[in-house]
Amino acid sequence: MKTENQTLKIREKNIFICEDHHQVLQFWHPYKDSCPYLLTFDHHTDLHLAFNHYIKHNGEKEKTWEEQQKALLNGIAANDPSAIEKLTHAEHIDAAIKTGIIKKALVYSENSYYGRQDEVYTIDGNSSYAGQNIINNCNYTEMQFLISSETLSTNFKKFELYISKSEWFHNYILDIDLDFFKSTKSFENKDLTFFKNLVDNCIAVSIATEPVFVKGWQEEYDSQLTVEYLLDKILKIIAS
Repeated sequence: MKTENQTLKIREKNIFICEDHHQVLQFWHPYKDSCPYLLTFDHHTDLHLAFNHYIKHNGEKEKTWEEQQKALLNGIAANDPSAIEKLTHAEHIDAAIKTGIIKKALVYSENSYYGRQDEVYTIDGNSSYAGQNIINNCNYTEMQFLISSETLSTNFKKFELYISKSEWFHNYILDIDLDFFKSTKSFENKDLTFFKNLVDNCIAVSIATEPVFVKGWQEEYDSQLTVEYLLDKILKIIAS
């Protein structure tokens, strides 16, 4: 059974929690007028083209793929729940960029996105940065340990090569997919001030629990890992 979406307010900051990652669009939409950036922590890149899966399996043969995507994106622009439901969990960032909900996305992930759509620039990829609206900072190993201040401050310097921190830092939504964390050891480092600073300076926080993937990490890496554990740790950081 799916967990109900919920919105919390902690220290005057709006927090949205959902199970499937594409559901965050309904929460991001009201911030559209402020042209926010997105900073997302995720194991996966979640950078598939919006509605690609839906059009492939439910498309109208008499219309082009582009025509169908454009019509469906109109529903996202209007914050129509039925349009959001036609997305998969990996298509929400592309939908948000194409409808102007998000100005630019900074994706911090373990998965790489080399050789895919032109809208995405993968740091250390094969092509040159051309001002793309999605910057993927990826390919780190042992991601379960990567929210220590030492590690994050080092890796985030790669973003600085392409976008100044001053450009996005006080106008961004912090988005966290719990499958970013593969182990309870993620929170054992005593210095989490860099991550805490990201929490404190964002305009809002969205959290996707993605229990299927967390369950996979539990079986592969850490038997103590659960959605409840991870959610409790994140909410305590927000509240501290």
